[in-house]
Amino acid sequence: MKQYLFDLTLNTRDLGGYKTSEGKVTKYLRFIRSDSLDMLGEEAKKFLLENNFKTQIDLRTETVVNTYPSALSNDKRFKYYNYSLVEGSGIPLTDENAAKLYLQMVGNHDTFYKIFTTILNADGNVIYNCTAGKDRTGIVTVLLFLLAKVSEEDIIEDYFASNECIYSRIHLKQERNGTFPHSLGYCKKEYLIDFLKMFKEKYGDVISYFHTIGLTDEQISSLKERLVGEE
Repeated sequence: MKQYLFDLTLNTRDLGGYKTSEGKVTKYLRFIRSDSLDMLGEEAKKFLLENNFKTQIDLRTETVVNTYPSALSNDKRFKYYNYSLVEGSGIPLTDENAAKLYLQMVGNHDTFYKIFTTILNADGNVIYNCTAGKDRTGIVTVLLFLLAKVSEEDIIEDYFASNECIYSRIHLKQERNGTFPHSLGYCKKEYLIDFLKMFKEKYGDVISYFHTIGLTDEQISSLKERLVGEE
């Protein structure tokens, strides 16, 4: 796990460095997952541009986006897209509802089609985020890792790493905003374990899921190539 310590972000991480069952390793500096980028400074922007990250996909709801706009949304050097996912945005996760909320989330087929076709059409690399970088961002990451054939053990560990990443830096945002919630980073491995089981029961595998949302075989192969392929 490679974490980027951007200005006042809590959970900004690279998807690179994970072994796949096909003997490959996910590439660094192709995808970055993150929490909100509303306080991103010029040094972080410079890093993104120098590493060809020109596209941001923001998964936060419209209300939150309007209240805390991304620092990239009005910067003409970047292309900004907001594809709102409600699930994971406000309802506290519990042992009873977490996996069901995640399954409901991936049921937004039109939205996930937009997310992945935007990635496919992006000029350069992609950073995507929600508020905490844990639930909505986490599930997009799970789908990418499943496609790349990263082991479920590593997928679960990457998901669970949000707890440590957020709590190690949450004081930075709480110093800026006294109402910032303490529970933002809370998750359990069991949430994702249960979701993966339910996902397989409903869709079979990730290829079938991508077909369900409308991606072609060529698009699916291209998406995988973005994460594990050579330059």
